[in-house]
Amino acid sequence: MTNLKLNQLIRSFSLLTILALSSLQPAFGQKVSKARLDTMPRQYSGPRPLQDLVSDLTAKFGWNISLEEPPWIESQARGPMYRPENRYGSSIHNSKLKLPEGKLDLTSVFASEYTSAKELIEACLKAYSAQGNQGGYIVRESNGMLQIVPDPESPAVQLAGPSLLDWEIEVPVEKRYPREHFAALCDAIQQTSAIDCDANYAGLSFDKEYLANWPPERVEWGCSTMKARAALEELLSHSMTTMTWQQKCHPVEGGGRICYLTLLPLEVEIQTSKGKVIRRTLCYDRGWRFPYPQPPPPPLPEDK
Repeated sequence: MTNLKLNQLIRSFSLLTILALSSLQPAFGQKVSKARLDTMPRQYSGPRPLQDLVSDLTAKFGWNISLEEPPWIESQARGPMYRPENRYGSSIHNSKLKLPEGKLDLTSVFASEYTSAKELIEACLKAYSAQGNQGGYIVRESNGMLQIVPDPESPAVQLAGPSLLDWEIEVPVEKRYPREHFAALCDAIQQTSAIDCDANYAGLSFDKEYLANWPPERVEWGCSTMKARAALEELLSHSMTTMTWQQKCHPVEGGGRICYLTLLPLEVEIQTSKGKVIRRTLCYDRGWRFPYPQPPPPPLPEDK
């Protein structure tokens, strides 16, 4: 098959995907649909209300939003979350510490109209801080993403330190499986920051979704000295599936800290033929690699 025919096939597949998602993915600079905003939940609670908010915004609007927590320290937690024990009843290792519960009421925020996705998320973050939740966040736009990152001016963030993705790293250029590239990136972050950085996939078959073929193949990647966030953006820019990330952090008894850097495909709401609204994970939305066959979309669940 000629490169021209291959490019035409990829463009055709991408066009079908764009048409299917056009009602979900307005440009970040466009006015936010008030009708869709009115279907959002108004109340969030738990130690991570922003995580649930980001999940709902992505599902409703198709926006690619990442979320990063600062590496919380022990004084910012409220007692042990769990303490695994061996069969003799003694603790086998120090436990993670529980983050304080938070509540987020967005009733007044969602009553307004917004000219852009960033403006809406900034209003949500302002309400989050005003309602006494721990930490402070800002939103930045980069390469088609909205990134919620720790605010360096926040006292809680100044105490805990910046996001692990703000550290500068270097990853040697080598041929690896995609999951090995991500693990190498996390190892580089850990070496530079001296904070545990765990590469997490939340059940994602990362090699398959990244390459859009199976079995996986080794591909070449690495980065010169740059911020870890920029390196992660560059790595994910080659993926055949649009990916986002979440960085969740816990303090550990005794002064340690651990952060889980998780890769996620976008999950959006669609309507079935019978009018039922469901969430579907988007895979291979950027095309596929010739000569491997085009992967089929996941089947719709049966209406009940």
